[in-house]
Amino acid sequence: SWNENAKPFTWTATADEILVKVRLVQTSMKKLVNNNAK
Repeated sequence: SWNENAKPFTWTATADEILVKVRLVQTSMKKLVNNNAK
């Protein structure tokens, strides 16, 4: 199967870096939604 040789996923970023990226994505999504709502 495609998953036979898969390596376990490892976190390469710190929790803080992940949170920053999540916030940036959420902000971008809100802008997109607001623009589409007009």
